[in-house]
Amino acid sequence: MKRGIQLLIVALASAGLIFSGCDKPAEETAPTEEAAPEAPAEEEAAEEAEEEAPAEEEAAEVNEDMYINAAFEVTCVNAQIEDPARATEIKNEIYPRYGFTEESFNAAQEQLAERESVKTALETRMEKCTAELAESLAEAGAAEAGEEAAGEEAGGEETAKKAPAKAMPAKTGAMTGNFGGGGFDGASIRMSVRPDFKVTGTVRGNREGAAFAIPFSGEVSRGGDINATGERNGNTVKVSGKLTAAGAAGELQGSVHQRDYKVNYNAN
Repeated sequence: MKRGIQLLIVALASAGLIFSGCDKPAEETAPTEEAAPEAPAEEEAAEEAEEEAPAEEEAAEVNEDMYINAAFEVTCVNAQIEDPARATEIKNEIYPRYGFTEESFNAAQEQLAERESVKTALETRMEKCTAELAESLAEAGAAEAGEEAAGEEAGGEETAKKAPAKAMPAKTGAMTGNFGGGGFDGASIRMSVRPDFKVTGTVRGNREGAAFAIPFSGEVSRGGDINATGERNGNTVKVSGKLTAAGAAGELQGSVHQRDYKVNYNAN
């Protein structure tokens, strides 16, 4: 009898082990959550949004007033300066004056040129654009000086009576002339005299088959004496002479292609 009871206990115990062993795979194959891998994709999308935001902010940083100033001067030069090389030379002085490169100015133009406020401002300013003003824009402050001069000319007779006439150079505006000697070929001088007695210009030509161009700047005294200097790529020029109502005449001296020179010029 005892032997039968023992066999029964062993059989029951074995059955329990078998059933418990069958339950384990069900626990091991329990479904798991698969949502976790989506987190990196969400983080990448957030990072891309953050990277795009600075680009939009940079595009919005263009100062409209600075663009209008630059756009007026560039447009005036394009309209009045016929020599492409001289126009490029002046515009390369204008861009950095207002915080632009040629590329960033073109990008700002695409962004702002169609704004009504910009178009209105440019149309108003272009009424003052002349060949003399365009030539003088190689120098900072030329546009402001031109506007001041225009404002003075627009003043009524009553203002003229109250204030004495402002001193002016004997001749203002652009003047050109050719010169020879010194081994030069096809050499010319172009200068522009502003109402504030500032003078700017360029001496250019060929010497021994090699081209040169030297921009210069200086001033004219109240008595008409011209004093200006310039340098580019090791080439130099000193411009002296006299300004009269007929034009400018005097002497050019300096060094071109490592050879000194001294020649006379006439510009009118």
